[in-house]
Amino acid sequence: MNNLKFNPNNAFKLFFQDKNWTLKTGIGGIINATAIIILFFSPVFIPITVCLFALNIGYILKCVNHKLAKKADLPDYDGFVDLLLSGLNWMALWFSYLLMFLFLSGMVLFTAICLNAFDIESRYFTFTASLTMFIIFFLWIKFQFIINFIIVDFAKTYKPSPIKSLKQLILNFWRNPLIMLITFGLNTGIFYLAILIPGLTVFGIFLIPSTMYIASVINILLILDSYQGCAVEILQEGS
Repeated sequence: MNNLKFNPNNAFKLFFQDKNWTLKTGIGGIINATAIIILFFSPVFIPITVCLFALNIGYILKCVNHKLAKKADLPDYDGFVDLLLSGLNWMALWFSYLLMFLFLSGMVLFTAICLNAFDIESRYFTFTASLTMFIIFFLWIKFQFIINFIIVDFAKTYKPSPIKSLKQLILNFWRNPLIMLITFGLNTGIFYLAILIPGLTVFGIFLIPSTMYIASVINILLILDSYQGCAVEILQEGS
């Protein structure tokens, strides 16, 4: 932990100092906007929406490899087929973790129902119901925390390896718990602010797809900065 220099400002500087950040933001924003708009027309377009979101996810994965290669700028937004495939692969892994969260949450709810935790006539209703919701909320936070960091491991090979990724995450959390918690808090705050702040004005709503893209790239740069020790180790293992 002493050898890890963590400065959140580096992520913002790196993004906005890139000479083509406006072009890349425009591409990412248009892709996000198109995915959101066509989703409102019909459920038939869900596969297209997924593919469009996968393009931006693929670019985020490309940013991981680009920075691990010690390159100073951001990667070009090109190679759309590779971006699509890598993005879809990550979404498949994300969905597997989501299913695990839903399974555990379902088990918690089933157990709570069997124990009459939601019996409103019971004097313990407030405690048991609150405890059940807290456990599910904790599982959701844990799911979000895991997803935030295992993307670094995944980006090196583009192959789902949940057990290996979780082991690496636990090891690095043991080494740098405070920094990783700070990074997770910053990521969560930046993403929601990227949606809420533009949404406060009428015209700002149209900027949300672009601000979402900016927040996603900055968040992955923050993760890389805080998770650099893990990233180097993964890089060495993959070579």
